[in-house]
Amino acid sequence: MLLRYGGFEVIPLIVLLLASLPSEIAIFFYPSVRRSALRTCTINIPCVSFGYPTMPDNWKETLFIWDGIFSVKKPSKEGDPSDIKWSGTWVGVDEADAIKIDAPRRGAFDASVESDMTFEVEGTVASTGNDKDDGGAGPFIANITGGSGWDLQDDGAESKSKHSDTVHDVHLQQLRWLGSPDKTANLIFARGNNNFAPFISVGWMRPGNRITLARRYLDESDPRGKWDLEDLKKAVLEEICTGSEGKGVVTPPWKCSVMHLEDQTAKRRKVEKKKNAEEKE
Repeated sequence: MLLRYGGFEVIPLIVLLLASLPSEIAIFFYPSVRRSALRTCTINIPCVSFGYPTMPDNWKETLFIWDGIFSVKKPSKEGDPSDIKWSGTWVGVDEADAIKIDAPRRGAFDASVESDMTFEVEGTVASTGNDKDDGGAGPFIANITGGSGWDLQDDGAESKSKHSDTVHDVHLQQLRWLGSPDKTANLIFARGNNNFAPFISVGWMRPGNRITLARRYLDESDPRGKWDLEDLKKAVLEEICTGSEGKGVVTPPWKCSVMHLEDQTAKRRKVEKKKNAEEKE
């Protein structure tokens, strides 16, 4: 039998035990949790306090992870933008520190990560380089504000509602997964805005043209909200590249301070500058 505690559904007696288990074990037994209008939360251990799920006061602590299949339709005229569609499901993870957040797991025979929240967005993409092939070398810039949008459900609401982004610009190096030894070629960076707040996103393309992208909403005063795609790309690559010539990157690529709740980039660069100066002395 399920009981309500602080607005959440919990399983009595075993909850305290689950909180003490390793996250890899507890996650298979932990009850699902629903919170406010901007997410369905998949519980991770940082959300747990004394055996009960606790939610952050600031909803922007939730990192929203979108996972789905990306498709491209060749334009009828060479040189014109290509039509694109990206559809799947999204989940939210309550954690201000993005480095602690792993990619959500998907069942071997599941089309998407298990979630009640779906999305289907459409738009166009065009090459910013010399290669116009729909899967060749980029980079490419996509705008994906069309389509039916993405689901949300308010507390106590009987049904989900659809929402869309007013701005959603995406940087891709390639339009289909090519298995390149250069791991940075699979990385994807995005920025945008909607009725809730501005956001930045970081993720990567995987086999089957699956894109997994983590979205962090920002305060209006956050300097990251004024970044363009190149600013975001540079800041992320500074942290996640682990090998020469792009052959090694941290995965998932949102595991960096750029994707934390609070902007850490200026502080990090100041520390690095001081360290470099000390090494030269």
